[in-house]
Amino acid sequence: MDMYSYSIYAALSSFFSCSSSLISSLISTGGSTHKLRNEAMKSRKAPERGLSHFITIGRIVMYYVYILESIATGRFYVGSTQNIKNRLRKHNAGHSRATKGYRPWRLVYYEEYSTRGDALRREYDIKRRKSRMFIENLITGDSSA
Repeated sequence: MDMYSYSIYAALSSFFSCSSSLISSLISTGGSTHKLRNEAMKSRKAPERGLSHFITIGRIVMYYVYILESIATGRFYVGSTQNIKNRLRKHNAGHSRATKGYRPWRLVYYEEYSTRGDALRREYDIKRRKSRMFIENLITGDSSA
């Protein structure tokens, strides 16, 4: 087992109570965490709450706060997601009632967070200010924001 696989093995075994052979096979085959959760449930020891949202074998899931600008009107939209590319595509396809009438949109700014809660707090913080100047300062990198 290489050093990378060993670090994943150590992290998984500390979060879940299941056989070491299952963890090893998940690492070597790139298996999903569903198998790991099922095994943990069989042993009557559930995984930590919310862990499946953060761990996918070999990578950490990130959450993003993003700002879109309407090319047609210059309007801004603030949101959060796990997949910015897919979310931008949905906004431009008209899947969001709040942005449908102002298409097309372009991504002008984003921030990365390790938890959904942190991303939602930041999204709310930006929206709470209701300030175009604040958003423009974020986009341009002005330190007074």
